[in-house]
Amino acid sequence: MAFTLSSTKFRLLLGVCLCAILINVAGIMSFGGGTEDKQTCRVSELDVNEKWDDDRLVQNGDPFLYGDTIYTCVDGQWLNRDKVNIPPKFTSCPPSGVVIYADRLRTTANHSWTQPTATDREQGVLPVTLSFGKESGSEFDRGFQAITYEAVDDGGQRAICSFSFTVKVTSCSPIKWPVNGNVNCPPGEFLYGTTCNVTCQKGYEMVPMTNDGIQSITCHANGHKNSLPNICQLIECPSNDPKLNPEHGTVSCTNSNYYNSLCTTKCKEGYTRKMETETVCGEDKTWSNKTPDCKDSQPPLLKRCPENIYTYASKTGPSDPVTWASPLSEDNSGISFVNQTVGPINGSSFPVGQTEIRYIASDLDGNVSPECVFFVIVEENPCNPLPSPLNGAMVCDTWLYGRFCQMQCTDKFDIPYGVAGTNGGSFTGAYTCSDLQGTFTPSNVVANCTVRKNPRKTGILGEFSYYTGDCNDATVLTDIKTNFINLMQYQEKRGFAGVCPDETECNVNNTVVTCGPVSGRRKKRHTHEIGTYSGYNSMPTDRTKRNTHEIRVETLLTTSWYNFNSSNVDTFYFLESLQTKLFDVIKDLGRNGSLTVRALSPDNNSFQLGYSDPFCDEGLAVRWSTLTCVPCSVGTYLDNTDPWTPKCYDCPKGTYKDTEDALSCTSCPVGTSTLNQASISENECIAQCKPGVYSVSGLVPCSPCPRSSYQSQSMSSTCLACPPGKSSKSGSTMLSECKGVAVSGYRLITGVSSDSDVAQLASMCNASLSSLIDLTIENLIGASVAVPSVCYSTNHCNPNPCNGQICLSEAQSFVCQCENGFTGDNCQNAPRLCSETTCDNAGTCTNNGVNFTCICPTGYRGKRCEIQIVNGGWSEWNAWASCSTTCNGGMKTRTRECKSPPPDSDGIPCDSQFFSESVACNTAPCPSCPELPKSFGTKSNCSTNQDGNTACSLSCRPGLIFSIANPPLDEYICGPGTAYEWNGIPPACGRGHGPRNVQIKANVGYGRLIPCTKAASVAQSLKNNMQGGLQCRYNNICDVQVEISGCALYGRKRRSTRSSIVVTLSVTFTSTDIDLTSYDLYENMSQPLAELFTAIDELSASADQLNSSYSLLSFVVDGITYTSSDVSLTDSVLCESTFGTTDVLCVECPSGTYYLQGLCEVCPIGTYQDEMGKTYCKTCPSGYTTQFIASQSPTACSVPSSASTTENNIPIEDQHREKTQCNTSFERGGVRESLISEIEYSASNIYTEFAIGNYSSIGGK
Repeated sequence: MAFTLSSTKFRLLLGVCLCAILINVAGIMSFGGGTEDKQTCRVSELDVNEKWDDDRLVQNGDPFLYGDTIYTCVDGQWLNRDKVNIPPKFTSCPPSGVVIYADRLRTTANHSWTQPTATDREQGVLPVTLSFGKESGSEFDRGFQAITYEAVDDGGQRAICSFSFTVKVTSCSPIKWPVNGNVNCPPGEFLYGTTCNVTCQKGYEMVPMTNDGIQSITCHANGHKNSLPNICQLIECPSNDPKLNPEHGTVSCTNSNYYNSLCTTKCKEGYTRKMETETVCGEDKTWSNKTPDCKDSQPPLLKRCPENIYTYASKTGPSDPVTWASPLSEDNSGISFVNQTVGPINGSSFPVGQTEIRYIASDLDGNVSPECVFFVIVEENPCNPLPSPLNGAMVCDTWLYGRFCQMQCTDKFDIPYGVAGTNGGSFTGAYTCSDLQGTFTPSNVVANCTVRKNPRKTGILGEFSYYTGDCNDATVLTDIKTNFINLMQYQEKRGFAGVCPDETECNVNNTVVTCGPVSGRRKKRHTHEIGTYSGYNSMPTDRTKRNTHEIRVETLLTTSWYNFNSSNVDTFYFLESLQTKLFDVIKDLGRNGSLTVRALSPDNNSFQLGYSDPFCDEGLAVRWSTLTCVPCSVGTYLDNTDPWTPKCYDCPKGTYKDTEDALSCTSCPVGTSTLNQASISENECIAQCKPGVYSVSGLVPCSPCPRSSYQSQSMSSTCLACPPGKSSKSGSTMLSECKGVAVSGYRLITGVSSDSDVAQLASMCNASLSSLIDLTIENLIGASVAVPSVCYSTNHCNPNPCNGQICLSEAQSFVCQCENGFTGDNCQNAPRLCSETTCDNAGTCTNNGVNFTCICPTGYRGKRCEIQIVNGGWSEWNAWASCSTTCNGGMKTRTRECKSPPPDSDGIPCDSQFFSESVACNTAPCPSCPELPKSFGTKSNCSTNQDGNTACSLSCRPGLIFSIANPPLDEYICGPGTAYEWNGIPPACGRGHGPRNVQIKANVGYGRLIPCTKAASVAQSLKNNMQGGLQCRYNNICDVQVEISGCALYGRKRRSTRSSIVVTLSVTFTSTDIDLTSYDLYENMSQPLAELFTAIDELSASADQLNSSYSLLSFVVDGITYTSSDVSLTDSVLCESTFGTTDVLCVECPSGTYYLQGLCEVCPIGTYQDEMGKTYCKTCPSGYTTQFIASQSPTACSVPSSASTTENNIPIEDQHREKTQCNTSFERGGVRESLISEIEYSASNIYTEFAIGNYSSIGGK
């Protein structure tokens, strides 16, 4: 028979099937003899409560599992062999996830719990020990806390109770410091129950107010503060305090009316402080002093001081009466007086010479203004000699009615063609002055001599005519012109046959061919015409029409000007002779036919030559008297509109010409103009009056348009009146500003000017009025009084002599208006701005004359050093963060913030390197599991679960198996859940062997009694049935024995009314060496192993037949057919001597066990066995014992013991009991199906299931 089962399937068959296919019998009786076997044991005797009626019998030496205990039948008595060691368990364990809160003001909490309890099936209640964490009732730090208890049985198996809880500390977020406030808290965290005090800095008050200025904030148990910090508000002093009301002044404060604001008196213009004191707003909300009053310190202002007056003496003696506008005074007090101190009064006659006039002004406080000083100068002759021009001289003489002057220029310079005032007239350099007018004509301003310039060239116009041909044919005209131009270009290259010298350039230009009437007149001499001929193709601007049948050719002959060291006249006529010779060359060309075009020849008598004219550069005019080119003077321009008579004109207002060679006048910048014509510099451009203002000249200074008028244009000399019945405010710029408001008219009285007259007078300096005192306006409603302006030729305030204060320029001097406490004629005395109380907090005061400056010491700032600079301060440390690791040394960190207080804008922030600190934590080495203890022949497969525990499953190496009395646990676990200790000690493995004999016994029940006299025939009948119908017998694999139970009870009362027959199927093996190692490693099945497998398979199939086939178990006795009512199966395995039974195999008892009654028993506490196949255990040395059973080494004897021991080993029990029995209960039918389903399990699960759970209780416990 060939076998191909895998190792796993084979182990399933050997480890499970043989017990699983058998059905427990109700009782086992010996066949023959008629007596009950005295060495059998009844199952019902195991029920101490006598509630279980079970007549089954167990053979002498066989084991039986009842509940969780293995019993062996020994000489008719049950012997308690051992219990399957089940791990202990905790019956109570505190729950996890509890949160404990620390009490107020604490960061730790005390926590208690009920002590866990544990029990063990074999030992009962076990002692519980704390393996990790603190005891119940201890004080625990904040954070996660883990507690682990363990309970260990004698077999070394552990139960773990692990739970955790969290200690939380209630704290509030730090209080945000109020601006300008302080927060004072106890050191450390802001814990539940902590109270902090909030106060305000000096000069600030708390809003809302508190009784003592202190606000208490407490952290409550809910982690919230009882309130937010109040606001710190700057203290205020009353702003309407009489102390802040100085006479003739106002107060100026450094910080309004707030705390520590320093206020001083600011006097009105013209006033100064009576004393130098200040007042400060104090912490008590009052001002320290009364601000000082102001006194009048400004002298009157003397306005409109006249300029020097120039006049002429009369023919009879002194001058005519001289008048001037008397000075006016103005004072800040409103009352002042003007007095003349020197000189004749206004309107007097003055002698020839210079007379001094002086005025002063004074006020009621005795302040006196600077003097107004001017002179009246009377001259005898109004026509003074004129100054000499630049590069020339002026020769003057008197005549009967005045003075005559003649301008003369040096060599290489010339008199200008025209000067200011000529305006188109000729100018020869003569200036005349009459005593009646007192001014020179054409101007009082003498023009300078100009550089003499010669003409650039001279030119003469020549012409000739063709009297035949169609002059209306344009192609004929073009051909004639082209031919002539080509001939002239050729002649120019040859110097016109030597006519022109090398140094003189000769040209024939401006050739024009036209149709026109015949005219024999010569061209007039004029510069304009000559100047417009600029090329061959240009057209003369002045031509006389001719007969349309005449073709006329006009051409301009020019020669460049050359200095022949002779006069300009000689040069001019020399050049004119050259031009005549040039024209002679042209005549010769006509005669020799060179000018013939299309058979058309010029008429030889038509050649005519005009007059020669000089050519000047643009902007220059020919002075024919000298044949030079002369410009107009500065301030004038050349008008060449009429080329025959060029003229010089004055530059109009708003323009100027600052160089002689300029071709035109230059406009002033936008918004400016000039007072007069003939301006010579941009400096004479003055700003124009804007809309709404006006002046006589339209230039500044300007006056606003009076009421009831307007002006929308710039540079206006008048204002436009509003329509009747409408009025406007002064300075109106649009007609729309004239509103329908009735204004009473101005009533003019004698000696009183209208406001328009006054405005006109105000625009002029030295305007003369008969009486300024009478200049008033009566009954004027809604209008202001206009007064004459004060104009001085000298600005005495440039540069400002008043030390930066206001300066008013007078006619002869200036007046300083001192402000802000400055005193002195030139405001040279600065006010005393610094005092002992000016700067706060030991600041140093400096006076710059306008204001004070405080130099603050370190730590202070502000106008008066009144603000203490707030540097950043660290808050209390926050709680430590969790440690970065749980063991082996981690780091934990805590942080704090720079907000106790936060730094202000000038404060020093906290040093960021001290923001956090870290310390070492959890320095203890990480707990770890020891190596899983090694036992002989075992191998482990370990993995780490999600909970961090290491789980190992245990198996034997090839050829080795576990003892049924000392099986391994499902998993050996070690890790956080077991306090890093293994939950059990792995057992050792022993060498596996095959059995010597395997039997299946079928206990068949029948519903009626079988006569004992028929026992032999019944037995033979059943054997005959099985010989041909039972598979194992049919295949000659097994032997069959039949026994009739109950026939040995003659004379005894039967306990049952039914009969049973025991059918035994037995297989005996010739060899027990099944070579498991080869099969485990290579699936190499030996012959003994194959025979064992075949026997199991045959017995399994035969058992199914017995369990399901009624014909095999039926027989007839005395005509009565007996049929089985129930069938139960048991098995038995017979091993070699000293080999323990393990399922269907036999094992050499491993270390930690010893052989007894067919089983490998575990060594009890106090003993050990470090060898295999022994029938005893070794005793520990005196004074020591083992902690667990099944110890495998003498090193396990490490637990001190007070009991005395001897070195005697445990003796071997009787070994004649060599059979064991495996009992597993199954219902009728389905034995093979149950076997197949068991094979589907994984090897490890099923093998472990068998090893631990094969002793199923039949008693239902």
